[in-house]
Amino acid sequence: MSPAARAHDISRELPVGRARHQPVFWHHAEPRLQIAQLDPAHARLRFHFPRTWKRLLRVQALLNAVTVLDLPVTVLTDQQYFDQAAPLLRTVGQELSRIADEEQNASVRLAADQLSSYTESGRWPFADPAPADAPGEPWIYVGPAPAVFSTTGEALSERHLRLPLCLMVAAPHDELQAELAHARARLGTLRHAAASILDEDVAAFGQHDPDIAVADLLLAGGVMLSGHGDLLPPLPPRPVTVFANVRRHWLRQALASAPEQAPDDIEVSLRRSLRRSVGHLAAHQWRRTALPGDSEPAPGLKSFEYHGFEEAYASLISVLAATHCATASESSEPLRDFVAELLPYAGLPHQAAADTVAALLILGRLQQSSSTRRSPLNLQSVVAARPAFEALVRYLHAALWGGDMFSLAQVRGAFAAGVQYQSRLTAQSPEPPVELGWTFG
Repeated sequence: MSPAARAHDISRELPVGRARHQPVFWHHAEPRLQIAQLDPAHARLRFHFPRTWKRLLRVQALLNAVTVLDLPVTVLTDQQYFDQAAPLLRTVGQELSRIADEEQNASVRLAADQLSSYTESGRWPFADPAPADAPGEPWIYVGPAPAVFSTTGEALSERHLRLPLCLMVAAPHDELQAELAHARARLGTLRHAAASILDEDVAAFGQHDPDIAVADLLLAGGVMLSGHGDLLPPLPPRPVTVFANVRRHWLRQALASAPEQAPDDIEVSLRRSLRRSVGHLAAHQWRRTALPGDSEPAPGLKSFEYHGFEEAYASLISVLAATHCATASESSEPLRDFVAELLPYAGLPHQAAADTVAALLILGRLQQSSSTRRSPLNLQSVVAARPAFEALVRYLHAALWGGDMFSLAQVRGAFAAGVQYQSRLTAQSPEPPVELGWTFG
């Protein structure tokens, strides 16, 4: 699994072993929800699937019913669960076959065939990817939830009777896809700027630049019903996918709660955010070229620290590189937008999740560099802390891949400062932050 996919799995879902069957809604037992209606009256679903949209709603309901069978997880054995779920899944497969016939959609046919194989054998097949979609063609995914899809086939086969399944129906967003193409074209320039931060040439280790698509989410069901993630790891035959309509709602919520609201239109902020996602995913692979082949993390680095610190490294080095490349009039924009998106994560109590660890680490470094630590954070202080952030990036690289215990101590000190900042936030406002949920129709 790629570093980007691994970091995403840890940050967007609780570990599979702890919540492998039931829906996970972020990290609060009783979150305050802001419901985002992604496709009012199923308008876009009707447009893209005019003959079969009602069948898709039935597929959603059936997969939701399969998920309910798994609650609570202690009631049924794996075999009992599968025996009860199989008739529902066979009906889902029949509906998908009819949709595939009527829509002539390769992704639906793949979903139908894979689900049929699963209900017959109890093992999820990993067939060859479907042919590439035609430009603008919608796609459907039915299969293992993203949190477990990147698990190896051997690991999945060990618990084959009880796979958490999800439904996603999406439509490519061709206009916004151009933003991602522009960002991919600039990755070489960003990596060159990252070299100036690390004081050494930087290369992309492991894989090529990320293949990212942007789409609008039209329907979701199963274990994804109550999720809010707007960026999914690769789901063959899909690349990494950013759901623009989910990101738009998240940005509106995040920017509204920022200490200093950005004056830009939400669509301008959305485009910048999408471009940052490309740099962020690519930066998971950026390493100093002189890194030895047997590079190891600093002794004693914990698993949750590794994933959280890598998430902080990728987000920080990519946004700092973008700041290096910005014009004089735009020099504060990457950091300004970045901190506006980052702040809501600081209120989340689950400190073993990578996104929360990264947020607390970065905000802790900001607290360390500020002369007025007890004053509310503001976006201008982030711009002033740029040298401290660049030093943190170097510490992170050394702790994660250079075996440097001194650097690990520096990073842990910044994280501890972030935890202290979080505790003050909780004391001032004990209510959890507002979180985003989905609804359709």
